[in-house]
Amino acid sequence: MTSRSAPPWTDVLRRYGLVSGSSAFVSVAHFAIQLVAIARLPASGVGLLAFAIVLIQLGFGLSNALVCAPYSILIHRTDGRTDGLRTLRAVNLALSVGYGVLVGVVMGVGASSLAVALGFGATAFLALIRWFGRNHAYAEDQPVRAALSDLIYAAILGLWAGAVLWLGGGLAHIAAGFVVATLLALVPFTAVIGALVGIASLGAYRPIWRDQASWALVGVVTSEATTNGHAYLVTAMLGPDAFAPLSVAALFLRPLNVCITALTQTERPRMARDLSAGRVDAAERSRRHFLLVLLLLWAGTIALAAGMLWLVPGTVVPAKLDARSVEIAVVLTGAIALLQCIMTPASVLLQAADRFRALATASMVACGVSVAGVALVLTSFAAAWSLVGILLGQAVMMWGVVVAERRWRRDGRETVSRERDDG
Repeated sequence: MTSRSAPPWTDVLRRYGLVSGSSAFVSVAHFAIQLVAIARLPASGVGLLAFAIVLIQLGFGLSNALVCAPYSILIHRTDGRTDGLRTLRAVNLALSVGYGVLVGVVMGVGASSLAVALGFGATAFLALIRWFGRNHAYAEDQPVRAALSDLIYAAILGLWAGAVLWLGGGLAHIAAGFVVATLLALVPFTAVIGALVGIASLGAYRPIWRDQASWALVGVVTSEATTNGHAYLVTAMLGPDAFAPLSVAALFLRPLNVCITALTQTERPRMARDLSAGRVDAAERSRRHFLLVLLLLWAGTIALAAGMLWLVPGTVVPAKLDARSVEIAVVLTGAIALLQCIMTPASVLLQAADRFRALATASMVACGVSVAGVALVLTSFAAAWSLVGILLGQAVMMWGVVVAERRWRRDGRETVSRERDDG
């Protein structure tokens, strides 16, 4: 039997290759649809599409906090109780509906279009259902189901991008493509749809909210401000046109960001299983493997971005955008992504260890630094330089994660020492 300390290449490929590969296809599809937007839409349309994607990513973070992370912990309970799981399905349905309405209103106001509002609102609703479906698949150790959903989504969205490029269309047509792709990507989850949404009493959610979800939600909201505060502030203060160069720069890092999010979703349940079984060493190995994979993905992404800017700059930076602003944003976004790659494995380990409060505390401090930094920069410099504030916030967050991880390890050693003394 192969030791857990030296997993076979098939297991490594299954854990990381399958998730990263399917996520890469999703990234390519998003890249394609945003390139089409650059070619077909005015700068304001490009900025609005990028902002819609940011909003949907925020929805994934909310789902992680309120549903996915608690689910990954509760599903491994040893007392056999399932009331919390039923409640999480109801919370997932309520969150999906509510957030879909919110995104629809925001996008409708921004674009002054009912079609855009309905399209992105429906996309957000379906996307959160699919997101919990992916989490359920990973928790049940069925990554192929999640990967198949990703591939269907990527294929449909990619084909839709080609159709819009060939036949023409506006932001509403692109929104319709997101709806169709997300709806069809739910097909792999039809057999387990009852495990994803449902109606149940929310009373059992109180302890989940108190112990996990409330702190996780604080962490998500403040992390969003730490990571994407510039998107909201630039759009609000300077308009979607000013955000367009930053959104183009984000295109280069989109594959990495999607992989980070997807790998987090598969590694958190695995680490939670190991920690609940007392296999701390196995969870630590997962953290190290996770870190190595993310650093390799970061290096590959940066190399690809540099190559495209050097060889085919006109493809992704059209004349209607400021090339210098895009270059500045790419460099700063790459530095931010490196910090995220370094801190994410430790952060996921702390989530699996139910240390949401410590993470939320670190995130609140980092949030203040990011928001203040971005606002200060925007008073005197171009929008691209607002990423300096995000970089400072991420550095503070990384330090907070390091401190929280050290405290968790120290607490673990003290617990073992007390157990030995009692024995």
